[in-house]
Amino acid sequence: MKKLLQLFFIMIATANYGQNLVLTQAAYEPVIGDTNRVYIMDTTFYFAGMPVDITGDGVTWNFTGLVETTTVNTTSYLDPATQTISVPANCDIVQKQGSSYSFLNSVTTPTTQTELLGTTFGSITATFTNPAIAARYPIDYGYALGDAFAGTATTVNVNGSLITTADGRGTLQLPYGNTYNNVLMVKSVQTVTATVFIIPVANITTTSYQFYHVSSKFPILTVTRSSTTFSTQTTLSSSASVNKAVFIIGVKENNLNQLQFGMFPNPATKQIQVQIADNLVAENVIISDCMGRELIHQNNSNMVNTQNLAPGIYFVNVKAKGYSGVKRLIISE
Repeated sequence: MKKLLQLFFIMIATANYGQNLVLTQAAYEPVIGDTNRVYIMDTTFYFAGMPVDITGDGVTWNFTGLVETTTVNTTSYLDPATQTISVPANCDIVQKQGSSYSFLNSVTTPTTQTELLGTTFGSITATFTNPAIAARYPIDYGYALGDAFAGTATTVNVNGSLITTADGRGTLQLPYGNTYNNVLMVKSVQTVTATVFIIPVANITTTSYQFYHVSSKFPILTVTRSSTTFSTQTTLSSSASVNKAVFIIGVKENNLNQLQFGMFPNPATKQIQVQIADNLVAENVIISDCMGRELIHQNNSNMVNTQNLAPGIYFVNVKAKGYSGVKRLIISE
């Protein structure tokens, strides 16, 4: 049930914050045939946590510490009539990612909203007799909605709540100079409890942070935190993904124009040596922390003094001959 909430879409409206994003069902809800592809990002540098808890108006979220991977996930929106799996009544679109399916229904009564009717994960199917309201439109900064849902999942009963808020608006910074202004952050907290008779057997809490910009129908960045408890054992996980349709600068630099360089020692303590093919001298060496803050900027030298850096993980960005590359650096004690 971790993939339920990619349901919010974008339009522009005029308000007291200039051109503010407003999410509407009529203009931007997914339709059959839509496809959303995302790059899964490496979050290693955010060992202290990603900056998703920044809320308010006019804020800045710095995600320049994310590193692009080669993994691409695809979400497709399908016609229920073409599916070989069992589809709940009233479902008008199926959201598919990998082997998981979410069954959605768009309604205008009593209000304009999108309901989640159930999900299928492999051999496990959850059907909600009381559907979950995934989105009630329009959604603007300050939006808040809480909804309870209940149903059955194979041999167990499930119930839970879905709380959605739009409590952040501002500037989103991504790697490779991708900066987006007038971004709306939508936070959804989904809590699910599975019971056998009246005994709870599992608790799952999934928090999704989705960042919207006018350049994309789908979120340009999605961060997910999950906590799953079976019996007395709890598993925590987090992930981040960037919309492939808009994150094109990073792909170009990473795949076509990336500078290949070596760096040693790594882990390091007092200094590092940068090695570039053909014995090139680094035009710029920039070392930043996991929040994207520039700590060292050195020109025309391949030897960098790192003795003032605290133990931790950093980015090293090297530029030479019009090319650039980024590597991770560990400063040890």
